[in-house]
Amino acid sequence: METNILKVIDESQDLIRNIDGLTGSDAFEEVIKVFFTLNYDIGDDINTVDVLREIYVNRVYQVYDFFIGDNINLKDITITELISLFNKVDLKSEDIKGRLFEGYLGRVFTSGLGQFFTPREIVSFMTGYLKNNGFIGENDVILDPACGSSGILIDAHENNQKVIGYDINQRLIRVSKMNMVINGISNYELNNKSFLEDDKVSNIDVVITNPPFGVKEKQEKVLNKYKFGVNKKSVDLEILFIEKIINVLKPGGVCALVLPDGVFNNVSLKSLREHLLEKCEMIASVDLPENVFKSTGTGCETGILIFRKKNKKSEGDKSFMAYKVDYVGYETQTKFAKKIDKNDLLSILNNHEEYEKKFEVSNLVDSKRIDGKFYFTKNKYIGLLPLNLYEKSGTNISKVYSDNDIIRYVQYSDVDPVFGLIKSYTEFIKSEAPSRAKIVVRTNDILIPKLKQSSDKITLVTKEYDGCVVTNGFYVLKSKDVRNTKFLFALLRKNEIQEQITNYSSGTIMPSIDDEYFEDIRYFQFTNDEKNEVEIKINNVFNLIESAKEIIDNL
Repeated sequence: METNILKVIDESQDLIRNIDGLTGSDAFEEVIKVFFTLNYDIGDDINTVDVLREIYVNRVYQVYDFFIGDNINLKDITITELISLFNKVDLKSEDIKGRLFEGYLGRVFTSGLGQFFTPREIVSFMTGYLKNNGFIGENDVILDPACGSSGILIDAHENNQKVIGYDINQRLIRVSKMNMVINGISNYELNNKSFLEDDKVSNIDVVITNPPFGVKEKQEKVLNKYKFGVNKKSVDLEILFIEKIINVLKPGGVCALVLPDGVFNNVSLKSLREHLLEKCEMIASVDLPENVFKSTGTGCETGILIFRKKNKKSEGDKSFMAYKVDYVGYETQTKFAKKIDKNDLLSILNNHEEYEKKFEVSNLVDSKRIDGKFYFTKNKYIGLLPLNLYEKSGTNISKVYSDNDIIRYVQYSDVDPVFGLIKSYTEFIKSEAPSRAKIVVRTNDILIPKLKQSSDKITLVTKEYDGCVVTNGFYVLKSKDVRNTKFLFALLRKNEIQEQITNYSSGTIMPSIDDEYFEDIRYFQFTNDEKNEVEIKINNVFNLIESAKEIIDNL
């Protein structure tokens, strides 16, 4: 039946494009009229164009307020073919109808409104987690303050709960109303207005949302309504959404929402986290894979935060769950989001312990971090040895070179990540060098990129690059025992070290690791024999590279 649904969607789009010349949202507006009319209960099947047009004009259009125009703007031959196509699926099944409608949304609006749609795997996890843990009651009011097509509200709805949605996009509110009808939900309130500007909403039991982020609120009248907006020229929307959500939740009310990584760990947002921890109890923090929203036009890293507004009648839970997942049911390396079988979010819902760690809330007292990957990783390596085999190295450029001196400048792109060696440099007069050219390095210094995206470019300075100047985006270290230089270099390239560097990094756009967390990195114990063996192997590799260079130079 799934294949039939996809075939119906593809063929109907082809029909409308080839016969009527309509594509995208224009095609959607017309095909959905046919779809709703065929679903309208008249007691008999609709088999002719004239009957379908009559029912749409005199009944369907009169009942529903979300159609544009009182005519179906398709040729008769197109409608005849659409009737035949829709008869191939069971339109009496709410599940089939829902998947068919969702399929049209995904196919038709991918390019135009794709940014408004949260991947179903993320939606199903948030709603499933709340349901599995008893956070959604039979008579609760459920709110999505940035509802888009209302996929979250529909997935969360059970029994006869009231669902409330807000969206500033008029077309999406119409689509949401269609979605509610298709899924048999009648107790809903959909508002074509800004959630941040509506002062009437309150006393909400459950909020589930993927709020807009990467966008700033600049209206003074809106900013002045909020603690984190007053006297500001602009504020990221997700910050104001968090404040407003806390305000509208009733005591004991629960929220699950998608947020950019910066909210979880940016130093500049510490006051927001303090406010959140003052007003709410953390339930869970889920780190999502990189690029999980890339297919919808959002490239920043994200996570899911679940919290409960404090209730004065109870002390609340004293623990929270931290999760780190790598797969969410589709690949994230390209924008096409191809389906795959691996979905760690399902494993969390099925209580697989390898994806979760439980922590005492006291760990959050300093508000520095509330991201799942940080606590999950910290717990994973807590029993290992501190990485105290190194000391800082490097000399400030001004102590070595004068303004007119020629310097050899090395940045991330000059490092070969496969062998961990510098492969090139750029010459500058010191006075004209980039401002980030700060540190003079020497033979056997080890360079560690601070930027997460370049964490694999750890390099060892060989004698031919002695005296080069590197960007201050590197940590410059040397082994406390020069005999273990190659061992330390190899150790820093190991997967467990790379994982800690990656997961301890913070920030939204260009996450990086800072001194405090770099110094917290730990490693597995090695015997002296094992260290010596690593030294020998690395020396052999470097000798082979030098031999290869000599052969090429002598050709």
